Amino acid sequence: MRILFYFLLLILLCPGLMTGSVSAMETEGIETQISAGLGVENLLYEERLSELALESNSDVTNLVVRVEGLKTWENIFIGINGIVPLKNFDKREEWFVHGMLDQTNLLNNAAFQFAAFIGYPFNPLLNPFMGLKSIWSNQQRSDFRSHEGTLISSSTITEEVIAHFAQLGVRGSVSISEKWGIGYGAEYNFPYYSKVTNDGFSGWEATNIKGYAWFTQIELLYAFRENISMSLFLCAGRQHWEGSDWQVYDDGQIKWPENDTYIIHSIWDIIWKF
Repeated sequence: MRILFYFLLLILLCPGLMTGSVSAMETEGIETQISAGLGVENLLYEERLSELALESNSDVTNLVVRVEGLKTWENIFIGINGIVPLKNFDKREEWFVHGMLDQTNLLNNAAFQFAAFIGYPFNPLLNPFMGLKSIWSNQQRSDFRSHEGTLISSSTITEEVIAHFAQLGVRGSVSISEKWGIGYGAEYNFPYYSKVTNDGFSGWEATNIKGYAWFTQIELLYAFRENISMSLFLCAGRQHWEGSDWQVYDDGQIKWPENDTYIIHSIWDIIWKF
């Protein structure tokens, strides 16, 4: 969190540091852009524990809200964005042992994303940036049943993953006509902190797991007016964790399995520029 504080402080000070002693008009910025949107999120989640020939998969769809703020000067741009679940829908997760269905459970899977970034407006087609990204995943499992449908447990188990990443990426846009345009971007995220907890194993946690996350995005933009646009925002990505080592717990051992989350966002945005 200290790294995030200093990074945000740098973002606030950077325009002044670059321009030095300038007039108020010069520091107002070339353009400010704010967008907000509503859409759906699809999370395809998979786990693998090769030592036990165990694997699982689930496919969850949620309703999400996306917001972004972007400020552009002549030689720099800064921004923040986030995606927050608005409504989560339970789906059944299936567990397989040696390729055979063993049991199922209900899964409520939600992911919160927040990023702050700073970049250089090289040209409209290609603008490199770097930043920090945080992803908080919350998984609630309940209604555990055998492959035959027999109830095993009605309890609810919650697993949380908190991860902070260093971010590198590019973004850009191209005009198709006076009113239509296309925006695009890609980013790669390197974790510098991660923590996993599971209330089914009281007091247990795993930290600093190796992994990565990447995202690509494309927007179809339509300008209603000079300063108001609508866009269809499409984003696809992957978050991968290699899993933890085996850890002693009570009289046995446990580990967090290797896992992947494949993420797809389809969001309608309204964009204001001023």
